[in-house]
Amino acid sequence: MSFASSSMQTIMVRVMLILLGLAAGIIGARWLGVEGVGILALLILVKEFAFRFGNFGFGSAFAFFVARKEISTRRILRMAWFAGGVASVFSGIIMLAVWRRSFSPWNDIPPSLFYLCLPTIPLIFFNTYLQRILSGQLRITAMNVANVVMSTANLVLLVILVIVLGMGVAGAVLSLVLSDLLCFLYLVRQTGKCNDDLPGAEKPGVSTKLVYTLWCYGKWNYLLMFSNFFVEELPLLLLKSFSANNIPVGLFSKARGLGRQTRIVAVPVSQVLFPFTASSKVEEATRRTNTLCRNSLVVMVFCVALMALCIKPIILVLYGEAFLPAAKIFYALAPGVLFWPLGHFLGIHVAASGKPKVVFFASLGTLVVAAATCWFLIPAYGAVGSGISVSVIYATQTFFRLLVYTKVTGASISDVLLPCRADGGHYVNMLKMMSSRLLKRKAGEL
Repeated sequence: MSFASSSMQTIMVRVMLILLGLAAGIIGARWLGVEGVGILALLILVKEFAFRFGNFGFGSAFAFFVARKEISTRRILRMAWFAGGVASVFSGIIMLAVWRRSFSPWNDIPPSLFYLCLPTIPLIFFNTYLQRILSGQLRITAMNVANVVMSTANLVLLVILVIVLGMGVAGAVLSLVLSDLLCFLYLVRQTGKCNDDLPGAEKPGVSTKLVYTLWCYGKWNYLLMFSNFFVEELPLLLLKSFSANNIPVGLFSKARGLGRQTRIVAVPVSQVLFPFTASSKVEEATRRTNTLCRNSLVVMVFCVALMALCIKPIILVLYGEAFLPAAKIFYALAPGVLFWPLGHFLGIHVAASGKPKVVFFASLGTLVVAAATCWFLIPAYGAVGSGISVSVIYATQTFFRLLVYTKVTGASISDVLLPCRADGGHYVNMLKMMSSRLLKRKAGEL
């Protein structure tokens, strides 16, 4: 499957995921309230923090070496089971040790809810590692189906556990656990079909040499992911620290969640971009990323402007009057929403080119700006200050990554940012591909 075809399929799946996520968000807002949404947002951070802290960069290394065909897929799969088991136990122990500390954002979460979300820790490790292996094999359809399985299951379980059974936040957390589990079972079945594409090239099993090889590449992606976690979540974490309750957290999480819906194109395309960049020639990969960046900027200007105009009625219809204060927060973070895809594509390209170390050092500058901005704005302006911090953070991140990308690839800033006449052909081809897929689907139904 080509890059364009894989991207289009993933974008269409992403549209479905957005709709499923919006439905889940409506249930959360209507049945859990502002406080409950804030608690759920903090509990979701448990598995995110555990994974960012304990993954050691093996996931990106799996995708990179499978795409390059330098290590057999079957051997990588064995390593995924080993690394996932060790890392999830290690991360789980760390989370249990810190969650009651005064500096922890989870210190006021009821123990029953915290313990209930712990199974999501091993599941996020195995699910991510197995998806990265499929990504390296360019099995994009299997990755997409896994995401659909998880989102669909989560929505169905929310209806049953939260609406029908009235289990509240506990039901929402349990739905996350069970949907992650169903996704895991699907991925186990799919990766069980992996063929050993380098037969006889290596000795089977996990060895010290294999761990070291993967770590040499993955360590910089690990540090990058860990720093990116704080870049992404520092506004939320500090807002929690400076708030008397979880209501500001709930409002901010809804505003940020709506902003993240505009990643409908960027996220799926980036999932495809990494393996294709890792397996492509330098000139071809650079030309592809330049095109993505130019066009994503045009699309994001339109999307963010449209959402900003309609944000109040959107919030009122979806979440109710209690969440209307989130509109001001959205206006504050809208510039950051605009910049995020551009910086994301640039970082993905450099990392997939075998230079994650460079992206990590660039992220340190962003982290310093993030800490200073959040510390200055959030105590003074609360949730709106968190929104402004998001905008400053993503603008800074994009600036640093643009400098790194142009230095690594030799591309000019105008190649990355300014639309050109040839871009019109890409839009035409995309529309033709979408119409072709729709016609085939209708023909199949007939």
